[in-house]
Amino acid sequence: MVPSIIENIFSKIFNFASKFASGKYWHLKVAVLCSVISLCFHFPNFTHGEKWMRDGINKQIEEPFVKQNYPPDSHLAKRIFRLTMPVVGNLLNLNITGLLVLQSILGFLFFIIVSKLVFSITSDNVLSLIVCVGFTVIYIGKSFLIDSGCFDGTAFFLLSLTMFFRKPLLIFTCIFLACFTDERAII
Repeated sequence: MVPSIIENIFSKIFNFASKFASGKYWHLKVAVLCSVISLCFHFPNFTHGEKWMRDGINKQIEEPFVKQNYPPDSHLAKRIFRLTMPVVGNLLNLNITGLLVLQSILGFLFFIIVSKLVFSITSDNVLSLIVCVGFTVIYIGKSFLIDSGCFDGTAFFLLSLTMFFRKPLLIFTCIFLACFTDERAII
């Protein structure tokens, strides 16, 4: 009795997933669904975070290549080589809040890339949907929304691009930028 109930539930879920992840623009539908799920569990607050951290990042955005005089053991001193987002902020005239909004947009694009990447490996729309939904409930999926200036989500986005691209120059560029977004990207 219980196994048949569970089997019916999973059957309905997979039927829905099969219908949902079909059509010409199914990647966009998957990205919208995953973004909505992420927003339900991790709604962003683009103005939160420690004032000293926000001020330090804004200062780095204004002058990304100028050495700042932070105490050597401080968190801001450890961010000196995380240059990708401050340079982007400087080029696009964005402050920390604008960069966090940009990172949220990259989260939407991340789900499109992951769905296409999984589909290119498996040729299965439903599995692509399931993998993307799985990402929404772990740190990678929420890092685009809850970040207060570490820009982990941007590093994950750039790393997903390295797996998606096939041209060595694009792969190198994405890895290079990811490493200067968060040094853990090199691992």
